[in-house]
Amino acid sequence: MSDELPKSWVNAPLDSLCQKFRGVSYGRDDASIIPKKGYVPILRANNLQNDRLIFDDLVWVPEQCVSDQQKLRMGDIVIAMSSGSKSVVGKTAQVMEDWQGSFGAFCGALRPWSELNSRYVGLFLRTREYRNTISELAVGSNINNLKNEHLAAIEVPVAPLA
Repeated sequence: MSDELPKSWVNAPLDSLCQKFRGVSYGRDDASIIPKKGYVPILRANNLQNDRLIFDDLVWVPEQCVSDQQKLRMGDIVIAMSSGSKSVVGKTAQVMEDWQGSFGAFCGALRPWSELNSRYVGLFLRTREYRNTISELAVGSNINNLKNEHLAAIEVPVAPLA
């Protein structure tokens, strides 16, 4: 990002602007490709396409596998945290409507603090600067991973609360 910010703006680490949650872990035997009573739909990295959530090809898991904090809320940002493909890691999509579901273990969710405009954070995560930073940070031998310390390295320009 440019070092020149408007007066009184600051660069803040992404992890200081959001709570971060890891995705739901489940066993193959727990998952269903069809909806069932008492099961919750799970988004995976393939459901993050062109900065949007795609609700096709979902997996359903028992409700007890999903904690309250893992249930997605309006404004949450789902992020692909691990993938064999470097172009997939860091992909994001924001929850823009009420939806009763969660996200899988290779994803995470960012929940911007209520004092912030969650849409602003979501739009920042679509910028070229963000994607370039992720490309440099998320590396691995077989699986590319986005780690907590990587989120701390991503700086977001923030206007004063006033």
